[in-house]
Amino acid sequence: MNRRKALFGIALFSGASYAGYKVYDQLAERNVKLEDKKALLAELAETIIPRTDSPGAKEAKVEEAILVFLKDCTDRKALNNFLDGLEDIEAYAKSNFQKGFVACDAQQKAQILAYFEKKGKQSNGFFGKIQKKVFGKSFFDTLKEYTVRGYCTSMTGATQGLSYLFIPGKRLSCVDISPNQKSWATQ
Repeated sequence: MNRRKALFGIALFSGASYAGYKVYDQLAERNVKLEDKKALLAELAETIIPRTDSPGAKEAKVEEAILVFLKDCTDRKALNNFLDGLEDIEAYAKSNFQKGFVACDAQQKAQILAYFEKKGKQSNGFFGKIQKKVFGKSFFDTLKEYTVRGYCTSMTGATQGLSYLFIPGKRLSCVDISPNQKSWATQ
């Protein structure tokens, strides 16, 4: 028997086994209660959209919208990626700051999310498309998307965080925005 062929076969089998395990892990149903993650989701959303002169994500109750998006609008593979991301955030916070994400201060939370934003960046071009197709969207991209969508569609976010006209006027497709003007919720 040729050693090179044997080593190549072992390496090929190992790689295929690992890939099969990852696919199974992404598609397997997990017995996790999302309601238990509500406080963590609230802190993550508040870190992305903090309270300034306009209300933050906690005041808009974005975590409830994220839970609805996860339960009703997310396929199993993306949901498992998201749950893995939540576990990774907790593990990263405990290993670097010796406390959970919720107990960290604002600067530590920002550092943690910056790390996961950088980690979740996908490649551009052909390999990026393959990576997105096989592994799905990254945890941080999903978190950002659901946070912004939940904030902009909440009553608090649409009326206090964004400019809101109950009865909009004419439709203007291209309008200059002044330096401190809010984005429009109705146009």
